[in-house]
Amino acid sequence: MFDKEIIKEIETLHEKGFYHGNSCYFRYDEMVTHKEDCLGRRSLSLSEPLKVVKALGFKEYRKIENEHYNKKDGWQLLHAYLLKNTCPKCKSPLYIFNQSSPGWTWKRLCGRAGYLLYCPNCKQGIAFLLTEMN
Repeated sequence: MFDKEIIKEIETLHEKGFYHGNSCYFRYDEMVTHKEDCLGRRSLSLSEPLKVVKALGFKEYRKIENEHYNKKDGWQLLHAYLLKNTCPKCKSPLYIFNQSSPGWTWKRLCGRAGYLLYCPNCKQGIAFLLTEMN
């Protein structure tokens, strides 16, 4: 479950600007900065780089999967990691989940995949960063 390519992608997410839209959201303003591109469009980016500490263990992974990913809604948990970054509200370490919607797994349907920043103490998603859409 400790995939070096995914870790590299996670740790470079802060460098990419995310345009405010349906698929990306940020819950806490302290987590983001506003940037403008050469066309003057405002985008959001994480205020500090994400740093992966470790992949979640099997028991932690299953607990998160059972709490947040049920078969009824179809979202799938692909990978889960503990971050060095802390929640701006409670200061506990954050998790990041690589997840996908039901249609993403079948190429004929619409779907999306991305990363969810999650605080296990507050029990809230802090940010969703869309990385793939089909």
